[in-house]
Amino acid sequence: MNIRAWRWYLALILAAVAGYFLTPNDSWTQTIYAELVGLMATGAILAGVVKHRPAAKAAWWWFAAGQLLNIFGTLAEAVIGRVLYLETWPSIADVLWLGLIRHSWLGSCYSSADAAKATTGAAWSTPPPSPPDSACSPGCS
Repeated sequence: MNIRAWRWYLALILAAVAGYFLTPNDSWTQTIYAELVGLMATGAILAGVVKHRPAAKAAWWWFAAGQLLNIFGTLAEAVIGRVLYLETWPSIADVLWLGLIRHSWLGSCYSSADAAKATTGAAWSTPPPSPPDSACSPGCS
């Protein structure tokens, strides 16, 4: 990437990141900015692979694919919550987000870190249990 293109990319990505933080939370505008940032990052990865032809090219392609799955997961979550008015877990968004986790099933030292990331994500996205009806004090319904 020549210096002029790099400056344009940097200006656009900084504007998109600033736009994300300056818009209301959980709005379509914020979702669009998040999608733009993700698409621009994916595009930069792919452009770098094509231009520089690294030795571990397949790893970069997989990294870009995981980033793209994250983008689709964010969009799916927005549609499920804001268009379909559903609060489900797990949903297709969760399945897509799992694409970000590097799968090391062969027993490398990173497999426990991957399991911890998945478990923590599942714990944070699971709603707390409701108290049983018998726990209701007299007079509550």
